[in-house]
Amino acid sequence: FFFFNDTATTEIYTEQIVGSVRCVQETVDNLYNLLIMIIMMNIVSGIIIDTFGQLRENTKKYDYDVDNICFMCGLDRETIDKASDTKNGFSYHVRVDHNVYNYLFYIAYIMNKAKTEFTGIESYVWEKIDKKDISWFPIYKALVIKNLQEKEESHQIVNSIEKVRAEQEDLINFAKNLQENINQLEEVAQQLVRLDKGSKSRNSSALDLKDF
Repeated sequence: FFFFNDTATTEIYTEQIVGSVRCVQETVDNLYNLLIMIIMMNIVSGIIIDTFGQLRENTKKYDYDVDNICFMCGLDRETIDKASDTKNGFSYHVRVDHNVYNYLFYIAYIMNKAKTEFTGIESYVWEKIDKKDISWFPIYKALVIKNLQEKEESHQIVNSIEKVRAEQEDLINFAKNLQENINQLEEVAQQLVRLDKGSKSRNSSALDLKDF
C-alpha cells in the first residue's frame, strides 16, 4: 500500500514538473515570438518611415524645382528676377518667354508638317528632334539675361569712355603743367642770359677804365 502511494506521488510530482516545464517553455517561446514580431515590426516601420521620408524629400525637391527653376533654360528664380525689369520676372519668364506648352505645340506642329515645307529653322529643329538632341533648347539662355548682358556691356562701355575722358583730362592737365614749367625754365634761362650779358659788359667797362 505505501509503495503504491509512493509511486502515485512520484507520478503526480513528475506530471507537475513536466507541466511546469511545458508552461515555462511555452512562455519562453511566446516571449521569443513576441520579441521577434516586435523587432520585425520595428524594422518594417523603419523601412516605411525612411521610404516615406525619401519620397517627401524628393517631393520637396521637385516642388522647389517647379517653383524656382525654369524647365526650359534651367535658370533659377533669383537670377531671372535680378535680370528682369518687371516685378514678377520669373513668373512672366516661365509663362511667356519659356512656356513649356509653346515648345510642345511647336514640336507637334513640326511633326505634323510636311518635310518639304520646312523652313531652315524648322529643318534644323526637326533634325535635332529626330536625333533626340535637346541642344536646340535655350539652355542657360534667356532674353532677360541677354538684356542684362547688353546693359552690363553698355555700362562697361560707358565706364571705359569715362575712364578715357578722365585720362585725357589728366593728360591735358599734365601738358598744361609741363608747358608752365617750360615757360618758367625759359624765363629763368633768359634771366641767366641777361645776367651773363650784364656781367660781360661790366667786365669790359672795367678793362677800358684800366687802359685809360
